[in-house]
Amino acid sequence: TAWSLPGAAVRTWSVCGDGLRHSDEDCDVGAAPDSASANGCIQCSATVGYACVGGSASVKDTCGAGCGDGGKNGIEECDDDANVNGDGCDASCRLETGWACASNEAGGLTSGCATTCGDGVKAGVEECDSGSDNSDTGHGCRADCTMAATAVCTENEAQLSTCRLCGNGKREAGETCDDSFSSGGCLLAGACQATTPGYLCSGGDLATADKCVSGPATAPAPVMSTATTSSLTFTWTAPDARGLVMARYELAWEAVSGVTSGNTSGVATGAGTTTLLKITSLAAAPAMYRAQVRGCTTAGCGTYSPWSPGAAITAKAATESLTAMASVITQDPKLLVTGLDVTVGNITSKAPEPEPVAPTSANDASVINETAILLANLPAPVVVVVPDPTTSTTPAATTTPAETSIVEEETTSTPAPVVEVTTTPTAAVPTTPTVAVPTTTPVALPTTP
Repeated sequence: TAWSLPGAAVRTWSVCGDGLRHSDEDCDVGAAPDSASANGCIQCSATVGYACVGGSASVKDTCGAGCGDGGKNGIEECDDDANVNGDGCDASCRLETGWACASNEAGGLTSGCATTCGDGVKAGVEECDSGSDNSDTGHGCRADCTMAATAVCTENEAQLSTCRLCGNGKREAGETCDDSFSSGGCLLAGACQATTPGYLCSGGDLATADKCVSGPATAPAPVMSTATTSSLTFTWTAPDARGLVMARYELAWEAVSGVTSGNTSGVATGAGTTTLLKITSLAAAPAMYRAQVRGCTTAGCGTYSPWSPGAAITAKAATESLTAMASVITQDPKLLVTGLDVTVGNITSKAPEPEPVAPTSANDASVINETAILLANLPAPVVVVVPDPTTSTTPAATTTPAETSIVEEETTSTPAPVVEVTTTPTAAVPTTPTVAVPTTTPVALPTTP
């Protein structure tokens, strides 16, 4: 991730007794902190009644008794008979930085001490002092050394104040944004060190205000993933929501070519949890469309992405590929199945029906008896007419039924069984023929019919 803002400047503790007085020490005479030689400067703090003067980050202090008796004597820089800090003459009888005393004569009482606002040293009741930079306009430290309401000031060892003013339209040291509170994107409560979730602030410097915009970052151009005869599906990479949850996506589309009327443009809306949208009811091939997308959060909508390359509607096919359908359904089951205007809400699988079993004599009582069919279709019996032996052998001119007898000659000695067949033979059953037997060839007839 990106680096954080720098923290305030810090330093290690001084070494008491090294003869070097630093800002966290009241005095340092270069002796062991608790030794007798540390007279007047015990644990690097001046003993009440002693004056310790002359010390710095490169020189040790010199201490002497008599501080606080109301008379400036010896090594004392001042003596206001108070032995306290913050009044111009501190508890060690030293003049405090940023103060000036009206009366401070040798042997006399130091009095009339006051700070000087604008000298670049924060002292006394001053809230800040940036020296000549103090200003009532656009600066954190006002001309009277008080801090502006939205100012943040820090001091160095010399007590010079460095201030920044949140809301002055300048991104100063220590600020991450400053747009003069024009958008709500730069947090006043955060002293211009944080942006409001869902915003991006950029472009600010010491002379220029930031520009803060709401909404997610700009997404890359969408790409077409699936085309049918009346729809196009586009997908894209999710952009940065800038600290918020994506609420929705808006996909704007327009016809590029092949469309003269009807659906030539529009905006489709989808949930913020998906990066895929399908545009339906489009013109047939050879229509071509393009699309651009943007994300929206509770802070607002981002800017639209670049346009996608043109995407063409597919020509209507005689059959639809099951593989293509499965591909679209895999992406989102609620999408229209490729090529079919059917909304798929839930897809379930079902085992195929079992294959039919061929009938056998064991499992089907209606098996046809082929022998019965053959017998049922045999020709009908032949009828032969012969003369009566008791009559004349001379052929008569005419014959009557009384003069003849009928004998049936069976084609088989066993009568044919009668079987009912469900089908009707295509060939007509022959009628019974009547054959006349010549009289010159007698036929012996059995006596028993």
